[in-house]
Amino acid sequence: MNWIKNVNIFILSTLGAFLAVGCISHANSSPPTDSIATDSAASGIDSIIATTAIIEEPDSMQREMYIIDGLIALISEPALHLTNASLPPAGSGDTLNATLYHDNGNPVEMTYTLFEDGGAAAGIGNMYFFEDYPIVSELAYGDTHIYNVLRRDGSYFSFNRSGQGHFRLINVPEGAEDAKMGHLIREAADLLQLYPRNKIRFNVPAVILKGDLQLLTVADVPMFEAADSTLPPILMIPEKSVLGFMGANMQQVVTDGKKWIWYEVMYNGVRGWINGHPAFVQERTDEVF
Repeated sequence: MNWIKNVNIFILSTLGAFLAVGCISHANSSPPTDSIATDSAASGIDSIIATTAIIEEPDSMQREMYIIDGLIALISEPALHLTNASLPPAGSGDTLNATLYHDNGNPVEMTYTLFEDGGAAAGIGNMYFFEDYPIVSELAYGDTHIYNVLRRDGSYFSFNRSGQGHFRLINVPEGAEDAKMGHLIREAADLLQLYPRNKIRFNVPAVILKGDLQLLTVADVPMFEAADSTLPPILMIPEKSVLGFMGANMQQVVTDGKKWIWYEVMYNGVRGWINGHPAFVQERTDEVF
């Protein structure tokens, strides 16, 4: 697919360098429907399964990987509506640009800017949304493509493919699945918030997380018992505190003029809701302490 660019970079959290809500442009679309699979994908899935049935693979995961790859190949961008969005940076970094392809308001494919250290744009990431695989993230490093997959049942796996070779399951270290799943859900929720809820049907699964994905506050941020800023805060989380990410609510909240979606977090054994704007909280990495 010629819309995938090779990326040989260390990837930062996609929206971490952007501290202001940008301009969003919209393409016309019909009201959302219940299904998130494209008509072409739905009609082609039987042929994909039939094809994989004749491929001698020792592992059922290989069959599943071929199905996902086939669903991606079936996407016909010209047949879909598209909506562009952008987030201009607050500092010296480049602008985040995103394009969402959707079928009558149901997300199908998203392309978005990737960044290297310092906030310079350095490639394109891809994300797909299917009925049985609500979030599939794809990144390219040279000739190798890495896929991170969240199934409809809330389970997660990751695999890669080099060139036209076979798919290879990536071993997830013991105890790391929750953090990887949390990262994928957070990234999808952050990107999907760029698009209007009255136009786009969101499908970020409600997955029960343990909070293994660590976030770090970069400013004092109030915590609320529920995702409702009219309630009094239950506590003020101080700057440089470590939080566990428990999920995201696609409803938006404004704190000190900064608009973002709600994050559910765990802090010192207390579970609550905060504004997830990167001016308040970022994913804990080697660069953010």
